[in-house]
Amino acid sequence: MTWTWTAPLLLPLLGELPPARRPLPKPGAVEATLFSGEFQERFWARVQTGEPGECWEWQGALSDGYGHVRVAGRSTPVHRVAYLLAGHTIPEDLVLDHRCRNRRCVNPDHLEAVTSRENILRGEGAAARAARVSHCPRGHWYGGENLRVRPDGRRVCRACERGRRR
Repeated sequence: MTWTWTAPLLLPLLGELPPARRPLPKPGAVEATLFSGEFQERFWARVQTGEPGECWEWQGALSDGYGHVRVAGRSTPVHRVAYLLAGHTIPEDLVLDHRCRNRRCVNPDHLEAVTSRENILRGEGAAARAARVSHCPRGHWYGGENLRVRPDGRRVCRACERGRRR
């Protein structure tokens, strides 16, 4: 059996990106879909609402714990849709943070537009946990003259470092 190499197979190897599988929505298509009465009726039918202070949980499709719905032919996180339907805007450089920590929640009162960094630090991931550590394992404060930051971003306690050199 012989293999023949064609140009489409070489494109990824050459670093060129193939064209997008689906074209981007036409300008105004997202707004037209979001604000149609039919879309809103279908959207809110999939939300289990409660009191204003409670989480309103998405009952539809989930991906990695977040709800998704199709808007103008693209899969869109439902918390973003709910935030926009509530009359808010999401600046391009910001993301939405679930202040309630519930990924299925679409209650606009539980969502806040923040920087990606702020969103990560508010979470429970490794970066957030590490950032909240204020003292080294031996109890020295990470700060001031006692703090050294390595090139890879890890923090080093200078008091412990001096103790290891002795």
